[in-house]
Amino acid sequence: MTTDLTPATRTIRFGEFEISRDRFELCRRGKRVHIEPQALEVLTYLASHPGRLISKEELWRTLWQGRCVSDAAIAKQVREARRALGDNRRNPTWIKTVYARGAIFVGQVLPVTESRPRDGRSVGQRSPTMAATPHRSLRPAMGKAGAAASPPGRAAAPSKGATPSIGPARRAGLPSGMPLRTARLRTAKARVNAYDLMLRAKHLLRIGTEASCRAALELFTRATRLDPASVQARTGIAISCAHLWLYYATDQHQLSTGQAALERAQAQQPELAETQHAAGLFEWIHGDRPRAASTLERVIVRDAGLPECMVDFSRLCRLLDDPDRALRVLSSNAWRRSTDYRVPLYTALGYKCCNDTARSEEFHEKGVCAARQHLEIYPQDARAWSLGGAALVHLGSHRQALGWNRTATQLARRDGLVMFNASCIATACGDREGAISTLRALRDQSFPFRSWIEVDQDLDPLRDDARFTHILASWPSPNQKQEAPS
Repeated sequence: MTTDLTPATRTIRFGEFEISRDRFELCRRGKRVHIEPQALEVLTYLASHPGRLISKEELWRTLWQGRCVSDAAIAKQVREARRALGDNRRNPTWIKTVYARGAIFVGQVLPVTESRPRDGRSVGQRSPTMAATPHRSLRPAMGKAGAAASPPGRAAAPSKGATPSIGPARRAGLPSGMPLRTARLRTAKARVNAYDLMLRAKHLLRIGTEASCRAALELFTRATRLDPASVQARTGIAISCAHLWLYYATDQHQLSTGQAALERAQAQQPELAETQHAAGLFEWIHGDRPRAASTLERVIVRDAGLPECMVDFSRLCRLLDDPDRALRVLSSNAWRRSTDYRVPLYTALGYKCCNDTARSEEFHEKGVCAARQHLEIYPQDARAWSLGGAALVHLGSHRQALGWNRTATQLARRDGLVMFNASCIATACGDREGAISTLRALRDQSFPFRSWIEVDQDLDPLRDDARFTHILASWPSPNQKQEAPS
């Protein structure tokens, strides 16, 4: 742990550079070098392990702690660290990049005791002048003492090192007498932390399970506490609550929370794409499905960066029995450029509804490739394994589809949508026993969408089985307040 490090290990020296972990800064010949905080963390980790290949996965796991970042973002921070050192990528002195693998710190890290200032003292030893001089943080207090001793009738001059404090009108709940610079730094840090929470929450929303939606709702709520002015955080709360209501039939309190967040977001920025997305979902909840479809379509046409809105729109078009409308949007050029693996898969389903087998297979292949790329970064995403397995069934790769299906069910045994998809995949691959056991598990979990099992064509081979009939007859009636989308 960092608290057990000695003063020597808290400082890393190489060449003319020095990294101070206590002050969290990079210096060159005693002068501070400008470097982004994340790039400094990458540089510190590389310099702490000289001569060893550090992979991108290790950097992501250690520094980002599993947060949603791409390989390009990690590579960018490595480039920023190299730029701060003035290093050459083709002829590196400090950081060498290994293509598609990671980076190596090739420079020599010096012990702290080898470098001495000009007066001959070792690093960390304070001079008599420094010991006699009060710390900078104590100077404002000394200035206040001097003001008390100044002659009456004359205002004491503020000391040179004093930092102006925030007045009562600008304090906004901060502790009394907090310096203005400190308040600004705290506000900026809170906004950065809130943005990081929102990035993680958006990734959880894309996974789409009940557990991930609840986790996203919690992260959006924490982001709102850190940054109360963030409209994106409030719209995230509204979208999370709407997804939980539409797909998992949660209680009325959850719905009222989302409605309140949406109203505040509409009062701040009604034209924001995320706000319009949430508004369309609540129109859907209130029963006005045609108007909701029009709202979601406008959002998709205007902003092609909301894959969650695309998925909601395609599901709503299936409810309205208008697959051609969803197909026109899903097959547009903007969505073909999307990196979300669900886009080609839903496009393939649209072509399948229109009986266009050739185009359906084409987009199923694109969807499987996109799912593989997604799973290289997020191997725990059960929805990607499940949807990719369904696409492999349509492509005729039954053995591989069963493998993907097995992985999905092992990762998310309590996810009703994954288990329902698993029963369809097992039926299509001829695994009748596996499909029956999966349906029993769904019954025991009180899966709310019994109508899916009653009408889904993928389960037709099981309808002559007495066990299938018994499972449907013993299915508990869902306690939900509205019809669930199919």
